[in-house]
Amino acid sequence: MNRYIKLMACVLTVDVLMLLSCKVEGELGDNVFSPPVLTTFKATNITSSSATLGGNIIFEGTHGYIERGLVFATEQNPTIDNNKTMVERSETSYFSVDIIDLSSNRTYYVRAYAINKAGPFYGEQIVFTTKNGVWTQKADFPGGARIGAVGFSIGGKGYIGAGGGFGVDYKDFWEYDPVLNIWTQKEDFAGRNARHGFSIGDKGYIGFGEDGQDFWEYDPGLNNWSQKTDFPGGPRSAAVCFSIGNKGYIGTGETYDETGYRILNDFWEYDPVSNIWTKKTDFAGIARRMAVGFSIGNKGYIGTGNYLNNTSYRVLSDFWEYDPISNAWTGKKDIVGDARYIAVGFSIGNKGYIGTGLSDRGFLFQDFLEYNPVSNIWTQNAEITGKGRHYAVGFSIGNKGYMGTGWFVDANDNRLFNDFWEFEP
Repeated sequence: MNRYIKLMACVLTVDVLMLLSCKVEGELGDNVFSPPVLTTFKATNITSSSATLGGNIIFEGTHGYIERGLVFATEQNPTIDNNKTMVERSETSYFSVDIIDLSSNRTYYVRAYAINKAGPFYGEQIVFTTKNGVWTQKADFPGGARIGAVGFSIGGKGYIGAGGGFGVDYKDFWEYDPVLNIWTQKEDFAGRNARHGFSIGDKGYIGFGEDGQDFWEYDPGLNNWSQKTDFPGGPRSAAVCFSIGNKGYIGTGETYDETGYRILNDFWEYDPVSNIWTKKTDFAGIARRMAVGFSIGNKGYIGTGNYLNNTSYRVLSDFWEYDPISNAWTGKKDIVGDARYIAVGFSIGNKGYIGTGLSDRGFLFQDFLEYNPVSNIWTQNAEITGKGRHYAVGFSIGNKGYMGTGWFVDANDNRLFNDFWEFEP
């Protein structure tokens, strides 16, 4: 009888081991082993671009593990072939890590993982959604309602000036202090009617419009303007400007010259040290006007806008990346939603933003889209309160974005804005 009981216990033990273990061929030969057992913690400290993820190795398994961490993706059941963050081994079985560069308002799936000789093993899947940014209205722009103004930031201050209204052009120039939420009028712009600008280091640059090629530098320390080398690409309007490092860039737009009306795709670089313009590789997309441009890190981006197709304008949603080192353009993912033009664009940290603008159906947007260059993904972000608009101006200061002025028009209303908004991602 005792022998029978011992035999049954042995059979039961083998059955249990077979349930809790797996048999692996190859490197482990015919050895029977128990895999690691993991759990995945709920995400915490969730923002629009980051979250804290964690896990626990409850049981290391018979062969232990050589690597642990977390995997995450926007699709279910992520693996180590997706985004993988390894966490160094420590005295505790618990581990966590702060994940950055996430897209806003996006659902992510997460699993803890451990790797041993048999391959990767995963904990249960958890789900979280990043937050939207927040818009806050700030002090109105005191220069008056307008469209097509120029805006950029230098250090911790923002600047808006020039532009126009109904039948009038402006040359006034204003500085915004985000700490005090105060506007201060500065020296009027010294050149002709300007529609384009960017900043490089501690200087701002404005110039060239439909009737001129002059180009000017603003020194906020001296509060004065000095003329620089004329832009050699000819008079133009509705172009795109941004800076990358210590160089400025302008491209696309429209012009009227001796050959008539043309929409452009040329692209130029300005070096403030040598005060020289250099023609670069033409923009690789369709020649366009009224597009959006900004830079993220050491890359530049141009997208949206419209172009002339026979006798009618067509609106675009494509998006392109420029690498100044290779002097080459690469097509990226189109913006989400409807195509648009005369929109606003800026970057905050390692994300880009495009918002407002006009659709081909005459719809004025008040939304903002976020671009993540790491994942090449666009997501919807927080909308501006109130009415949509086009011909607004935008820039970023530190980790916040700013947007103001612009034009709203429909069958019942036609107004210019002088309001000003702050965006916190």
